[in-house]
Amino acid sequence: MNNVPQIQFCYLLAADYGSRLHELEPMLTFEERERGHRFLRLQDRIQFVLGRVVVRRICANQLKIKPTAVQIELSRSGKPYAVCPSSRFEFNISHATGIVVIAWNASHPVGIDVESTDQSLPFQEISRVAFSETECAVLSTANLDEVQHMFFRIWVRKEAVLKAEGCGICETLQSFSLVHQYNSQVVWPSILRFPSSMRLWKIVDLSVASKYVIAIAMPPTAEIVLCTPEEIGLLR
Repeated sequence: MNNVPQIQFCYLLAADYGSRLHELEPMLTFEERERGHRFLRLQDRIQFVLGRVVVRRICANQLKIKPTAVQIELSRSGKPYAVCPSSRFEFNISHATGIVVIAWNASHPVGIDVESTDQSLPFQEISRVAFSETECAVLSTANLDEVQHMFFRIWVRKEAVLKAEGCGICETLQSFSLVHQYNSQVVWPSILRFPSSMRLWKIVDLSVASKYVIAIAMPPTAEIVLCTPEEIGLLR
């Protein structure tokens, strides 16, 4: 019997659904549809609708109810969760320009984060307040053409862990390191013991498109199962 926890993962590209909002919106509540229509940019509206629909579709599949009947609440840290009186269900969602990613399973906490690397930011300035000394040291030695990708890879790894912990960025980002150097080589550890809870997390880096970096934080023994949009009930 296989007792390895399975973390299901799915990604959706907004470009595949931009012309199908009329098919997706019936799965939302009235309040969500109204909120979606208030977005000035079509791209923002698509992103919002797609994110809410994929959460409702997956929760509905798990709970055997209609998508509009799924009750979604926010934890104190702002992490969304489905109200499941008779069972436990864990999921986490993230989005960047043009993409929505989600990870879920029946009983284990999970965190996921995605960023587009097609952004120009003051990387060194942000790293000084968000990264540990070890991470800053690694970033400072990177070649100019590597800094952007390395920054976002560190960022999504840290965000995924904090989201799995359920504490968001209120927990100091500088209290743990997810990259270091050993014998002049950059090392990306796959296991982290979180300082305040002492829980172990496995961090997995994913690449689904050239301009995105994704990280998932999950139990050390878990494995990832890729699901297609069709498998969760969303045709492309």
